[in-house]
Amino acid sequence: MKRNKQHPHLAAYRDLTKEIDAEVKKVDFLLGYQKTYFGVQRDLKSVLFRLTNERFLARIKEENDEKALREVERAAPYKDTITTLIENIDAFEAENKKLLEAMIASGKMDGAEFEAIYPYLYTLATDNTSHDRIPPELVLFFGENTKEKCGTLGAEDYAVFCYLLIKIKAKSRYSFAYPHLAKELVSFADENVSAPYNARESFYITAAEYYFIARMRSKAMECYKKAAEIAAGNGDLKAAANAMKKYYKINGVFPKNMQVKADEPEIRKEYGEYAETVLEGVREKGFKVDPVEFTEAFEEKYREVMWKVEADIEKEGDFRTGHQRWNLIEKYLAEEGIKWKSPALMNPGYIFD
Repeated sequence: MKRNKQHPHLAAYRDLTKEIDAEVKKVDFLLGYQKTYFGVQRDLKSVLFRLTNERFLARIKEENDEKALREVERAAPYKDTITTLIENIDAFEAENKKLLEAMIASGKMDGAEFEAIYPYLYTLATDNTSHDRIPPELVLFFGENTKEKCGTLGAEDYAVFCYLLIKIKAKSRYSFAYPHLAKELVSFADENVSAPYNARESFYITAAEYYFIARMRSKAMECYKKAAEIAAGNGDLKAAANAMKKYYKINGVFPKNMQVKADEPEIRKEYGEYAETVLEGVREKGFKVDPVEFTEAFEEKYREVMWKVEADIEKEGDFRTGHQRWNLIEKYLAEEGIKWKSPALMNPGYIFD
């Protein structure tokens, strides 16, 4: 394929990943355990502050802080590399945002574009990224009609894209919005039984986490159970127990008459040394949830209500407390004839930020 003719935006794209990776190797001894470029950048900004802030340097010298002085001494020879790396990671983000804009303008993404933008998507999905670092247009554009916009991607690439997009979306303002992405992931895991078991397990876990955020708790439980079955079937009882712990934690917030009854002797027999992990989930007393959330009416209206909430926030600016958001949810649910109690009302005595 000739990128210049078919993909002019790819021809103009500066791929900084090799350069960044080479620079990271030079200073990795200064970093904590970081998987992503943004994590590296945060660590390096702290290092650069210690190298350049005169008040900090004066204080550690005055206090004879040997540990801090050693850290400054170790980092000093790499100051130029650190500065360049921070700038290059900013440039990496800017380049990928331009690439994303071109893809959105064209209305689709193909394999070559996915290959180019994958490191950026991986960084957003893996990093504990703040909302303002996640471009809303990424979530919004690839939320609706996702399959049509990625029609030329192979099945495996499309599943990986859904996996990354779900993880990105879970950290965005629109975490409630697109359950079909989790459904796509589950369909791939269901249909491709010959795929590596750990990949299928991860897909089910990720789908479960999304369904939980989207208030689709029954589907979340189904996915955790499938993940546990796959892990146990491949001899990984520890992973299976962790999945079932999450399964029972969700089960605990259902109204009593809707809960799955846990059989402790059977759990101990099935999970052996890891049975206590499962039983932690069984015994956990989580926040109480208004039973109305387990009705069809709530599930049908929840996403519609949340779009209205987000529209208000977009107009008024981000709200600083959960209470303000809950007040809007309560207001719009009431307009749909659904009386809903917020987590604060359901859990008196707890302090919510």
